Amino acid sequence: MRLVGRLFVEPSGSVQQMFKARFEELFVRFTSAFQRALPKLRKRDYFWRMHLHDGGNVFDLVRSGRTGLMV
Repeated sequence: MRLVGRLFVEPSGSVQQMFKARFEELFVRFTSAFQRALPKLRKRDYFWRMHLHDGGNVFDLVRSGRTGLMV
């Protein structure tokens, strides 16, 4: 999991292409589902909520195994 986190933090063109090829369809499906569930949410607000969510996930992946340092 730390490797996946590091790939997000230090992306390369080939890694980004691989992630896009494997996960773009899933991302589109989740986006559509969230927009149906929250039809009144502005696109800008949706973007920032997902950005915060993704950032938190990447942070957890990168610091995996170092939980005591941040408390």
